[in-house]
Parts: sequence; C-alpha cells; structure tokens
Amino acid sequence: MSETVKYRPDIDGLRAVAVSAVVLYHAGVPQVHGGFVGVDVFFVISGYLITGILYREMSERRFSLASFYERRVRRLLPTLFAMIAVTGVVSWFVLLPDDFATFGRSVVATLLFVANIFFWRESSNYFDAPAHLKPLLHAWSLGVEEQFYILFPLFLLLAIRFLPWRALPALLLVGFLGSFALSVWGVANAPVATFYLLPTRAWELLAGAALGIGMVPSIRSGWFRESSAILGFLLIVLSIYLVTPKTPFPGWAALPSCLGAALIIHANTGGRTVIGALLSQRPLVFIGLISYSLYLVHWPIFVLVGYAAIEPLGTADITVCLLASFGLAALSWRYIERPFRGTTKDLLSRKLVFASAGLGMVMLGTGGSVLALSGGLPQRMSEDVLQVLDVQQYVGDERHCHLALRHKDDELCVRGGNIRETFMLLGDSHAGAIAPGLFAAAREAGRAGLQFSEPGYGPTIGFLKWGEADKFRILNERLVNLLRQREQIKEVFIVVYWHQAIVDNRYWNEAGVLVDGKTAVSEGLRRLAEMFPTRKFVLVHAPPRGSGYGYHVEARRRLFGVPMSQTVPRAEYLEFRRSYEGILKKAADLPNVTVIDPLDFYCGVDVCPGLLGGTLLYRDDNHLSAFGSDQLVSAFLDYWSGKGDDR
Repeated sequence: MSETVKYRPDIDGLRAVAVSAVVLYHAGVPQVHGGFVGVDVFFVISGYLITGILYREMSERRFSLASFYERRVRRLLPTLFAMIAVTGVVSWFVLLPDDFATFGRSVVATLLFVANIFFWRESSNYFDAPAHLKPLLHAWSLGVEEQFYILFPLFLLLAIRFLPWRALPALLLVGFLGSFALSVWGVANAPVATFYLLPTRAWELLAGAALGIGMVPSIRSGWFRESSAILGFLLIVLSIYLVTPKTPFPGWAALPSCLGAALIIHANTGGRTVIGALLSQRPLVFIGLISYSLYLVHWPIFVLVGYAAIEPLGTADITVCLLASFGLAALSWRYIERPFRGTTKDLLSRKLVFASAGLGMVMLGTGGSVLALSGGLPQRMSEDVLQVLDVQQYVGDERHCHLALRHKDDELCVRGGNIRETFMLLGDSHAGAIAPGLFAAAREAGRAGLQFSEPGYGPTIGFLKWGEADKFRILNERLVNLLRQREQIKEVFIVVYWHQAIVDNRYWNEAGVLVDGKTAVSEGLRRLAEMFPTRKFVLVHAPPRGSGYGYHVEARRRLFGVPMSQTVPRAEYLEFRRSYEGILKKAADLPNVTVIDPLDFYCGVDVCPGLLGGTLLYRDDNHLSAFGSDQLVSAFLDYWSGKGDDR
C-alpha cells in the first residue's frame, strides 16, 4: 500500500470477516450457507484501496503505471507462485491424470490472469470435474481483481487526459449501474458467466472505487455513522447466513454484502465506530493481515485432503485442515508476503522484480503446459489404476448421439433394429447413459428409436429452466416439431434425473414468473401428453445416487488403498425418490402416460450395488455405465411384452 494512504486496522478486520466466511463455507460449516459472499466483500475493499491510491497519486501528478504494477507484483505474485508450486508437488502424488491435466491448464490460466475465464469455460463443459477436484478453482477471484488492476488505471489515465476530473464520478456511476444491470440480467440468462466474469462483477469493485475518490459525502453525525456501521455489519452477517448456493448470484443477492462492506468502510472514514473498534481488535487484524495467504492456501488443502480421503471429511479432518490453513498462511505472510512487500524493496530493483516475475511465470507455466499436453502424466499411475480410467468402456460406442444441440434434426441418431424409428429416447444425461441398454433391447425386439437427449434438459413444455432459458426454448420447440413431423414415432421414453429437475432447479413460466421444479415438470409433462394424445409417454425412474459409485472413486480407492462401500441402502434410495415420485404418479394418471420402475434392477433386497461381478455399474455417482444400462435390457423387453407397465 502506498505510504500516502493511512493504515486502517478496521479494514484488516473486515478482511478477516470476509476470509473467515469463505474458509468456513469451504469447510462445510452448516450455518455459513453463503460464506462465498466474503469474496464480494473483498472486491469492495480492493476497489476502495486501489482507487484511493490511484486517485491520490494522479491528483498529485506523481502516478507511475510501472510503479503501480510493481506494487501489485510484489503484493500478489510471490505468494501465488509459492502456492502453485507446492500444490503442484503435492498434486503429483494425489491427482489422477485427467485432474492433473486440468490442474496444469488452470496453472497456465492463473498465471495469465484469466483463471475466471478458464473456470467459466470449464464449467460450461458437461463432462468437467466437479469443484472439489480443482485445487486452483479459488483463483477465479484473483483473475477478476487482476483484470481490474490492469484495466482500471488505464481507464483513469484516459479519463483524466480527455475529461475534467469532475466527470469521473459520473463515469464511475455509469459503469456501476451498467455492470449491476448486466449482473441482474446475467443471473437469469447466463449464470455461470455472470458468476465468473469481470463485466458482471465490476460494480462491486466500483462500489469501493466510489468511496476511494470521495464520491460519497462524508457522514458527520456520530449517531448516523454508528448506525451505518451496524447496518453494514448486519447486512454482511445476514448474507453469510441467508444466501445459499442455490440463490441466483451475484445480481441482487450480492448487493447486501457489498453495501454492508461499503457502509462499514465509509462510516469509519471519519472516525472509529463501535463496529470499527470491534474489527480493529488484534486477533481480527492479524487474520486480516494473513487473509491473502489464507485465501490462497486453504482451498488446495481442503481439495487435496478430500481427494485422498474420498469419503466426505469428518469433523476431526476439517479441524486439522483449518489449523493447517491458518498455520501455513501465517508462515507465508511472515516469510513470503512481508519480505517481498517491504524489506526487499531496496534489494530488488523494479527491473529485477519484473524479470523475476516473468521468470516465475515462464517456469510454472511451462510445468502447467507439460501437465496439460501430457494428459496429466499418466505414467505416474499403476496399470491397475489406468485400467479403471479407460472412460470409453463406461459410455458406450454412441456417445456422440447424446448432445442434441450439436445435431440437426436429420442428424439425430436412429438406433436399434434396421427399420424405421417408432420410438424416441428423450431427456438429459441420464437418457444418454441409459441409451445402450434401451437400444440393445430395441434390437432384440426388432424395434428402432431416435435419440433426443441433451445435458440438463427435460421436456418442460411452456417452462424454461433458469439460467438455460435459450437452450430450453430451442429444444422444446424442436421436440414439438419433431413429434409433429415424425408421426411414425408412437412411444417417447423420458429419462431425466428427476430429483435434480424437480428439487434443484427453477423455471420461468410463460408469464415470466420464476416457479419451482415441481410446478414446471408436472405441468410440462401434462402439456406434452395432452399436445400429443395418440403418443405413449413412458417415464423411467432414475437410478440411485452413491458417493462410492463410479470409475473416478474406484481409481482413487485403488490409488490410495482406501476401503469404501460401493453400495447404497435400498431404503435410502427409496427415500431419495420421494422427492419426485409423486410427480411421476400424477403424470401416470393421464391416459397416455405410464411409468417404468427398474427398482429391482437397480437394487437387491437390502442394497443397490455399484459393482456387479467386479464390473462398474456406474460411471460416476449417479449415471449408469454402459454395462449398467445393459442390465436394464430385460426391463425394457418386459415393457414391450406388456409385463413392465407400472402404471
């Protein structure tokens, strides 16, 4: 921080609140539902501090872009380099090849300050690994801040060159409102991009920037300052408790935490409030001082420990991870952050700082590139592990048939017997997973069918899934047109991950109102059935969900020698189905809707196994493998023979 900016311990205390919320959220503390809003608090703080420095130096005509970037390099890169290097070494022994390759790509993206863009693009890939397998996922927020640090000084330099200073507040206000409006629009239409990218996060940084240039009038009333600080603190605490991962975010949901941070910062600018005094306590200040290191180290620790443990971490494991995170953060702050920011200033010239940073980026980036290009160095693994990781054996030969958006109607796969199609397989990735068994049964029965499946899609006619409205609009229209054009299709098998479609998702109705999944799925199925009364719609129950299922878990189990149950109690699966079973039964009351329930194919008397004769029935924790879907051949044959209608 520039010497011209007065040190404020309350801001370090606010950092402590923010980083603690994030860490406890990642630790799985139940009450910290929205701990991720701590990142938004960080954005406001960064916008305030950085803009304050820039504004003062530019006002005094002593600003140097090179000096500013040098301070950012000293502040951010040494600790980041150390975290990446140590994480890479540990990952060598822990991560499976695909995950190690993804780690390598994320290293390169992080070093290029585009981690947020990388993880946005990765998240749009259906077959991407889940968050708990990505040690550098948290670097997305660094990407947002680094892009702001690169672009915002240039914006200010151009603004003061071509416009009077008094125009700056108006420019910031326009930027704030535009970014916020884009964020509000984005959470409904492009939620993943909105979460990760700078244009929809810039308003949070600009909220702090407005305070940094003195755009908001100072609060003279002591009572009003105290009230503002208390309100700000409550807004942050309530956001941490009330916001959940299912909340459309950022958009409106991020406003309370950002406003709370801004209120605390501004209320304590004219003098310390009670909240400011609380935040200035030494334990909180210390956590604030180590907050950058703590943010960097805690997530790789939780990811890598959880990766090796396979099972969800217990209380003792989480406690050890927390202690290790705080301990390593303190060491990092003492021996990496402080020296590079302070004592080495006279030893390292600006040229040497930039040269060292460039060398570090090249070395680590080369390592990351090697990991990415080599497929994660699979030669580290034993043949026993590599055999399990041969993904093709789990997805069947017609994986390309699943992804309807990539195919025109006349390019959709028709499979089964060598005849014209008389049925359709419709649904999400579970339809794609069950396809080998269904079409094998079709060949045996002398039938053929057309596959119309897309990740995350279900036929909610008249309803558009929140966050994927355009996709659902296109697919719903194509589905209706297909059924109208291909009158030879008499049966439609609908295979959807019903629990997710009904419980986890929300949908826009035709009036533009957001409704729950039960309403959308129930009404959407009814509309589809009534729209085509001469077609038979066959709803198929989705399989169980088991944390011990799948090739990824089996490979880790073999790698680490961890014993793990690969079964789900039958009673647990039956309880899981209750979330959606009523919807299927209600739909089956319609004259042209029936239900196939392969319960006895999924489960034995007591448990639902993940293995059969040593072969995996599931490719992950809820999708059948090709071998698993083959076990359902007799269920479909029974249906076609009239034995399997569970209406």
